[in-house]
Amino acid sequence: MKKAIAAAGIALGTYSTTFFLVYFPLGILVPRLRPWAAVASIGFHVSIGFFMGLTDFALTMVACDLIFLSRPLGEGVAFATRATARIERSLRERLRRPEKGACNTTARGGGGKYWLIVRPVP
Repeated sequence: MKKAIAAAGIALGTYSTTFFLVYFPLGILVPRLRPWAAVASIGFHVSIGFFMGLTDFALTMVACDLIFLSRPLGEGVAFATRATARIERSLRERLRRPEKGACNTTARGGGGKYWLIVRPVP
């Protein structure tokens, strides 16, 4: 009887884990389901920490799951992403065209003698 209960518990844990892992991305993508998915994920990782003794992993994952419940943190991440994109775009533009007053240089010569020719950029 004890073996049957243990086997049923293992089967239930296996199926619930598979169900959670398959439907968690859907729960995160739909805004109305996001809090429920985050709570389920927190419960899942707390149970891993309790039953398997992986407390460091469980606490790290719970901290990561809290990101889904924090709207200001999400807005901050979105702002940082936009700011990074603007900086990258600005740097790309600056690297494509030289600044005003910059000079174009070329080296010419032969026979071991080279001259540096400096011309202003139009």
